[in-house]
Amino acid sequence: MSLIKKPHELQITETVRALIYGQPGIGKTTLGLSAPSPLIIDTDRGIHRTAAEHLKDTVPVSCWQDIIDLLKEDLSEYKTLVIDTAGKAIDFLTIHICKEQPRLMQTDGTLSLKGYGVRKQAFSNFITHVTSLGKNIIFIAHEREEKDGDNRYIRPEIGGSSGNDLMKDLDLVGYVESFNNKRTISFNATDKFYGKNTAKLPPRIEIPDYTGNSEPVFMQEILNLYVEFIMDKQKLSLEYNALLDVIEENIDGVVDMETANEVAEKLKTMQHIWDSKLRAAYKLNTKAAELNLRWNKALNTYEPINSSKK
Repeated sequence: MSLIKKPHELQITETVRALIYGQPGIGKTTLGLSAPSPLIIDTDRGIHRTAAEHLKDTVPVSCWQDIIDLLKEDLSEYKTLVIDTAGKAIDFLTIHICKEQPRLMQTDGTLSLKGYGVRKQAFSNFITHVTSLGKNIIFIAHEREEKDGDNRYIRPEIGGSSGNDLMKDLDLVGYVESFNNKRTISFNATDKFYGKNTAKLPPRIEIPDYTGNSEPVFMQEILNLYVEFIMDKQKLSLEYNALLDVIEENIDGVVDMETANEVAEKLKTMQHIWDSKLRAAYKLNTKAAELNLRWNKALNTYEPINSSKK
């Protein structure tokens, strides 16, 4: 069996890996808790700042070992793990690595170059483990400001190069801010801030004001849109490949000028997907050339190569 998979043969995972970041107090934790059946992993010990009506089951974490032990428990009740915050989780992982493998720690207490590589792999393995359990994972992070001359950039506050490494493993990255006095989230990358929008979500989405006993469901809706987009894309890929098979079958039946023109007309009536029209034209022209035929643009038809131009 071939290891090569066509786009429509790829296995779709319905779990989503996301990051939400923004300034303190903007409501990032509440957004995380609006994901499907969330369990919050409170690495920052800040869950008490969340409105009481929005609180969910919580795991207070004081070291990386707590997270390792958590993944051994029965988590069937939960669909989403919310890591609040990602920066603090990275700090715990760093301490854990230095404790378990002291040789990876430099004299100043920081990780060596090899240690950073170990941390990168360990964090990636953690994300893979969570998704293998069938869970969504949402990271919460504060923002930090970077300056380059007069330019100001906003980035997630995640230790060192770990932020860039984490971005590669994520499906969605959203920046939360107050825009025109309304809370919004943007998944599109801009000159101002990082973003990642693999589901073609709107460039800026207003966040509802969940107050009182209103149950937040914002991130649940976002995650559902992501999964629907991925499934629709695979369905379209399946239709695309089926269309290419039909095109191939029709062109295989071309044996002379008459059948070449019949297929050319037929190809015009097809509902083409992506580059199928271009691929069909190329294949038909190649087959026509083999039969000593050429396309007459003026007459919009195939004719023998040795015929006089009209």
